[in-house]
Amino acid sequence: MNDDGGPAFPQLDKEPIGTLHALAQGMSLRDWLAGMALQGLGFIHEEESKKADADEDAACRRVATIAWKQADALLKIRTLE
Repeated sequence: MNDDGGPAFPQLDKEPIGTLHALAQGMSLRDWLAGMALQGLGFIHEEESKKADADEDAACRRVATIAWKQADALLKIRTLE
């Protein structure tokens, strides 16, 4: 994914460089969207962890992958409107 959506919460730097203010980047919009998606995916992690042969690391990776895919989908739809 090349488009990370830009900064999630851009702010002008308080210390100007000459007459210009730098833009403080912070986290990307993609990072923020993935974090928001992850909050709603807790139930999937619970279900994955309940499986008899549950591998906790694998369950975490599966849920994280879903969160990133949802963030990418949200960014894609955002550019279509």
